[in-house]
Amino acid sequence: MVRAIHRLTESEVKSAIASGREAKLPDGGGLRLDIKNGSPSWVFRYVSPGTKRERYQGLGSAKAVSLDDARQLATAARELVAKGLDPIGERARKSDAEPGITPTFEIAAERYITKHETGWKNPKHRQQWRNSLATYAFPKLGHLTVSEITAKQVADTLEPIWMVKRETAARVRGRIEKVLDAAIATGDRADANPAAWNVQRHLLPLQRRKGRVKHHTALPYSQMPLFFRTLLADQSDAALALRFLILTVARYNEAAKARWSEISGDRWTVPATRMK
Repeated sequence: MVRAIHRLTESEVKSAIASGREAKLPDGGGLRLDIKNGSPSWVFRYVSPGTKRERYQGLGSAKAVSLDDARQLATAARELVAKGLDPIGERARKSDAEPGITPTFEIAAERYITKHETGWKNPKHRQQWRNSLATYAFPKLGHLTVSEITAKQVADTLEPIWMVKRETAARVRGRIEKVLDAAIATGDRADANPAAWNVQRHLLPLQRRKGRVKHHTALPYSQMPLFFRTLLADQSDAALALRFLILTVARYNEAAKARWSEISGDRWTVPATRMK
């Protein structure tokens, strides 16, 4: 029978860290060991009592925080959730209440997001901010104070994805830069921003531009009746989907991911999260 909590052993943790292979190893109760880009970190997964959304709290590098310490931190976080409090929000609030304490990058990022997310209309955009930083930035930068982060540490964080996930890497760099800009503005950091592009472009590999995208020529509208008649004769799923796209003038993702629950009679209500 699989234990619901304390599933990992010290030897399993040490072996996973030594291997460096990407992994997500659950210890139970929301605690998990994540190894991403060769960097191991402890993560606590929970549902925020306020927003009812799933959130991930970094508990530090697994090279610095032991399994026992991570379990204690996770227990404390579970107790906060049980009281109706958000662990990430509470940590940021506690840091705010202690003047003179320089926040870690993770706390500074949470402050930035909390302050600005009301102005971000797209819920997906808000989630992408948190998810991208939690996945790519927090494992290496999250436990560091905003005043001690160097340009090389930022470059080391970005380099594993710089050539293979170009768009994601560019967004993560920009988000790190904004968080550190805010830290400079509040006086938590005195040095220049190490994530600024005029600094990072000297440390990261050159991204060569991809070949120009060539789009298909649009079908002349005068040929649409004939084309549509050929679609009527084809009962394949692809043909049915294309007919639906043409008749609704929708985008591909809006139609391809449509659910029956969105359709009532002759009305189709597309969720805002799936619209551009």
